[in-house]
Amino acid sequence: MSRKNELLKDLVDEWSSYTSGDRPLHLADFAEWLSDKYVASENRGLPATVEKEIERESLDNTVARYFGMLVQLSNVWIKITFKGTPFQGFEDYGITQFIMHSGTPTKSRVTERSTLERSTAFEVIRRMQRLELVEEFPDPNDKRTKRVKISPKGKAALKEADARVDQISRLMMGDLTENKKFDLLKLLLSLTQFHVKEYQKGTDEVEKNWFTGELL
Repeated sequence: MSRKNELLKDLVDEWSSYTSGDRPLHLADFAEWLSDKYVASENRGLPATVEKEIERESLDNTVARYFGMLVQLSNVWIKITFKGTPFQGFEDYGITQFIMHSGTPTKSRVTERSTLERSTAFEVIRRMQRLELVEEFPDPNDKRTKRVKISPKGKAALKEADARVDQISRLMMGDLTENKKFDLLKLLLSLTQFHVKEYQKGTDEVEKNWFTGELL
C-alpha cells in the first residue's frame, strides 16, 4: 500500500472514531478535533508552568481551576457592578430583564427560564416585588395562576443598571481581540449547550452520573 493510501486509511479511521461520539458532522469541527489530537504540546502556546500543571493534575482539572478563578474574580466585579442598585447580582437583574421582555409571564415560566433552583427563583421574584420593581396579578383565565409584570420603577432601575452591565461586559473581555472574542463565544456556546442538557436531566441525575463514590 502506498504512503498516500496509508494516510487516506488513517484519515478514514480517524473520521470513524470522530463520528462514534455525539459530535457535529462538519469538516471544520472534525479538523479542530483532529488538530487537538495531533498537535504537540510545545505548539499549544501555553506557558511551561501551565503545561506542568496539566501533567500534574490533568487537563480537565487545570481548565476547571482556571475557570473557577475567573468566576471568583467575576463575582468581585459583579458586586461593583450592582453597587447602589436594587439588584444584588445577575440573578435579580436577569429575572427582572426576562419579565420586562416577556410582557406578563407566569411565575412558573420565569422560574423555568432561569437556571436557579425553583425556590431560589421564587425568592428573587418576591424580593423584586418587595422592592416594587415587579408587580404580581392573577391570570385572567385561571385565577390559580399568578403572572408578573415589570413596574415603572423596575424599568427605571433596569435602565440605570444596563449601563453598568455594559461596563462589566467590557471588563470581562479584557484585552481580547475581536477574533478571540468570537472564538471564546463559540466555546462558551458549546459548553453551555452541554450543561443545559445536563441541567434539564435534574440535579439528582447529574449527581448519579457524574459524582461517584462516597465522601470520607
